[in-house]
Amino acid sequence: MSADISANTREILLASCTKNDIPWLVMGDRYELGTCVGKPYRVAVTINDSGFAAAIQDILEEIGEEANRMGVVEWRK
Repeated sequence: MSADISANTREILLASCTKNDIPWLVMGDRYELGTCVGKPYRVAVTINDSGFAAAIQDILEEIGEEANRMGVVEWRK
């Protein structure tokens, strides 16, 4: 999620991530996050491919960043 997400939206997303044991990160602002996924702006994005999510976590660990919850899980459908 972006660093400039509203407090209410952040609280809702963090509660959902915590409840479902989903790793989460705060990086950049809404415009940087949107640019990364080819959209004008986004306050949050999900990574639904476990291999891609694991690769992102590996890269972040290499540069010293860390997901706030460890592991890669699938979002319940």
